[in-house]
Amino acid sequence: SDETISDGISPDATADAAGRESDRVQGGVPADAARADRADRADRATNGVHHDGHATASPVATLDAVADTSAPDGGHQAPDSGVPAATAVATTVAPPVAKGADDDRTHVRQYSNRARIFISNIQQRRETLLKITLCLCELQQDFLRGGVRELRPLTRAVVAQQVGVHESTVSRATASKYVMLPNRRVIPFSDFFTPSLSTKDVIKELIQRESQNGNPLTDRRICDLLLNDGIRIARRTVAKYRAELGILPSTMR
Repeated sequence: SDETISDGISPDATADAAGRESDRVQGGVPADAARADRADRADRATNGVHHDGHATASPVATLDAVADTSAPDGGHQAPDSGVPAATAVATTVAPPVAKGADDDRTHVRQYSNRARIFISNIQQRRETLLKITLCLCELQQDFLRGGVRELRPLTRAVVAQQVGVHESTVSRATASKYVMLPNRRVIPFSDFFTPSLSTKDVIKELIQRESQNGNPLTDRRICDLLLNDGIRIARRTVAKYRAELGILPSTMR
């Protein structure tokens, strides 16, 4: 009939559906959808994503500290200034919510507190790393100025005692972290606690010289040459260091 829409739905049925839809919609947006959208925006902001779907700026940290013997603060500085980009969370984590939306406010407050704790922990770790770097620069001045041959034996326990933290804190703070030396060389923090690097460098130099003489040095001969330089280590230790350097035995060189 003329009162029937071409797709088979009557005008009365359409009106009833529209009425039910209008009851379910507030301000042109379904109430459930509006609440879900606000919660999603807060969650995205906490995880570093704006509400438009674009990720927030998150710099890739390839350098954690710079050891500079000419720095006025005693030999250390941060590779960048200020708190990491996570501080942006504090301004984006709390979008405005409608009055009476207690669930929404509780949800946003929860994530806002989590963001503040996260930022505080980052700042505390940065400060700890700077203190450790300053201590290392003071204890390894000869290494920073003269190279790996001047590396002195140093343990994390000694650094922890001077900084005033637990040894495990020093270990966690420097794990997988890198520092730039005055010669622009980037090394892991673990190198400051590896005195064998000096001996390995001597062994490497001795083996490089042997190519000029055409007579490969055995591990025993290297051990004797090191003893002449005041370095007392066992032959098996020489073999271990040589293997770690990726150098073949004398019979294969």
